Amino acid sequence: MKKIVSVLAVAALSLGSVFAEVTLEYKGAGYIMDYEKTETKGVDNSDTTTTSLFDLAGYDGAKSHFILKAGNDFAGVVVDFDPNAQAKQFTLDEYYAWFNVGNLQVTTGKYTGRYAKRVNTDAGKWANHEFERYKLGVSGFRGYAALGVDVDNLTKIWTIDTDAFDGNASGTNQLASALAYTFRGLAQEDDALMIKASFADTSWGDLNEHNTLRTAPAFEVAYRNQIIDVNALFKSNAKQQIAFAGFLRYIGMENLNALVGFTYGKILKKGSNENGWEDSDYSEMGIDLRLRYAGLMDGALSLTTMHNISILNFEKGTNGDNKLTTMWNMVSGLYRLNEALNLQLTVHNEMALSCTKDGADKKPGLNLEFVPGVIIKASDNASITTGVIIDLNGISADDGQTTGMGIKIPFVLDVAL
Repeated sequence: MKKIVSVLAVAALSLGSVFAEVTLEYKGAGYIMDYEKTETKGVDNSDTTTTSLFDLAGYDGAKSHFILKAGNDFAGVVVDFDPNAQAKQFTLDEYYAWFNVGNLQVTTGKYTGRYAKRVNTDAGKWANHEFERYKLGVSGFRGYAALGVDVDNLTKIWTIDTDAFDGNASGTNQLASALAYTFRGLAQEDDALMIKASFADTSWGDLNEHNTLRTAPAFEVAYRNQIIDVNALFKSNAKQQIAFAGFLRYIGMENLNALVGFTYGKILKKGSNENGWEDSDYSEMGIDLRLRYAGLMDGALSLTTMHNISILNFEKGTNGDNKLTTMWNMVSGLYRLNEALNLQLTVHNEMALSCTKDGADKKPGLNLEFVPGVIIKASDNASITTGVIIDLNGISADDGQTTGMGIKIPFVLDVAL
């Protein structure tokens, strides 16, 4: 590891003589305690209990980050290394370059391609699950299949099985290239209109019997002035699969940041899910509402709320339908006691308002999570985040559903130079 740090330091010094910004960041996360109890409701002797102490590689995937950035107004590169001492692995998480030619920006590499600001200023160093459980779009409740999960990320390709409904949907950022052109000063002196085309590496499908498309296309338009920030997008991760979304953010009031969004996904051709149902039909939608207000107690207290309703509808003809309607709510308060100490409390609830599997009604129950936390800052770029995560899962669930509880004490160490 010392050799790795030395190499990065030399690289930072070398690039710093040419480019304007170079940063290095280390992030490590683990559990002081991890207690979990689960059972299948209505099934005798199905409960299991596990407790782990001082798991230095348990929280948020046990990944540390060494991030090297170099850039100026004309070009830049970013390399994000993820060393994992426990697994003895060293991977490149993100690596990409960008450059500007006038108002045209070209980006290529493996990166996260989002535009919308997700109202997550107070997320800090918590893992996504403890603050922003779901990204904008269709929620992907408990990992269920969806075309519009994290829909604003144009470089992420999802592997889905619309029949499974078993929580195994997954998505990863892919090698991608994007062209974005920005018009400035159209209606107002300080406004901007951006038009983007992005292509992510995947086996999209055959265009005809002779031609195959090897990338997933996506297109986005965004407009911003001093009052609003709005974007609309269309993407297709695979043949016959489409998703489009629009997000509007109000930024015209000091200390207030509010967002509303709509997402729709569809498999265009019946039976194209390749699971053998010729009469099958799949569609989905998601509605987002988010708000943050930072003007309480002379700016010391900020409140954030996030809400999502998602509907997944898979009509399988004679095989019975899969339908799911979910709701997720989050409220978080962050109090800045002083420059070195912040106190935070975040509360989540999520539930399936209705759930049908193969034509039969299911009730997964209500999930609650309470996260009282503390952030200790040695400086603006060095902090320790810790607290208690209390999970209550499957409240009022039907027999045969998984229920349980968990109590966890994580820690996150983050240092940037």
